Amino acid sequence: MSSQINLTFSLLTILTFLANQTPAVAQKETLSSSPAVVAMLEKQESTKPIVVADLVEQLRTTDAEGRRQIIKQLSDTKQKIVPALVKAMDDPDPLVKSGVAEVLGNLTDDAAPAIPGLIEMLNDRRRAIVPEPSSRQFLPRLTIPPPPPRIFLTPNPNNVKQRRLPPTPPDNPENLLRITAIIALGKIGLPARTLATPPLTKALEDSDPWVRLNATWALSQIGASVPLLSHWLAALNHPDGNLRQSAAEVFQNSGSLLPKILGAEADDSTAASLVKALRDDNVVVRRAASKALSLLGKEVLPGLIEALKAPEPIVRLEVVELLGNLEGVAHLVVPDIMQEFGDAKRFNRIV
Repeated sequence: MSSQINLTFSLLTILTFLANQTPAVAQKETLSSSPAVVAMLEKQESTKPIVVADLVEQLRTTDAEGRRQIIKQLSDTKQKIVPALVKAMDDPDPLVKSGVAEVLGNLTDDAAPAIPGLIEMLNDRRRAIVPEPSSRQFLPRLTIPPPPPRIFLTPNPNNVKQRRLPPTPPDNPENLLRITAIIALGKIGLPARTLATPPLTKALEDSDPWVRLNATWALSQIGASVPLLSHWLAALNHPDGNLRQSAAEVFQNSGSLLPKILGAEADDSTAASLVKALRDDNVVVRRAASKALSLLGKEVLPGLIEALKAPEPIVRLEVVELLGNLEGVAHLVVPDIMQEFGDAKRFNRIV
């Protein structure tokens, strides 16, 4: 009898425990998906502001990965940090100036107040070199606390202003400060057009081809009314293979406005320059040239027909494909194709 009573009591205890737990779990699930909870968590996050001055000071670090994390943290914050960053641009340390300028570019339109400072930075011919420490094991690692966990539910576009994503710029292989400033102006975009167009146009004549390429890209991004196609084509056919690839990559990037200049500036020589790029050993360069030719449409028809005589099989094959994709003109070029490849052996050599 006693054992039955104990068993009954144990079962009642378990059932009571489960009964008390079920509402708590349900309540937890309800609260975790509640917009009020999300708002509360976001408010808690906003009450823990980052200290811009402290993070800027840490940009002097020799730890390249730590520096990258600092730039990302400053770029991702929703705080209004532009005034503090503008002030930080007066720091003489090129590592600080470069990091701050990179953050400002990532803030896009919000960084408009920094435009005068970035334009002044165009005259700084120094490099931001992150030194490699000789004894890494004796250096303390820079640690940045991770942001608090957030709950992502259905977004509410009416309450949240989304920052425009910055476009991808050309490379800056030597970390030149003036190129970092050019890139930042290009990322800021349209707000920089009035003030930045004259100095960026001047940069098109710089002796450094990387400066010229980045200036070309930036001027297209800010919507400047400046001829740019010849400068991009020069980079696409430059002796430096890395420069050619960077010019090709930036042209094909979805955020690039460089393709818009083709329709406005293409002339009789454009097709010849692009066909020359079809001969490149780098497939990225060839694809960019092919894309540009396809965007020009019927305007490049004479140049493509002439390119059928190119000695390189890869060029002829690419041209035939481009001609076949030109809407409404494919039948017009059949005689030219047959004339060049009427000989079966010659045709087989291109395919």
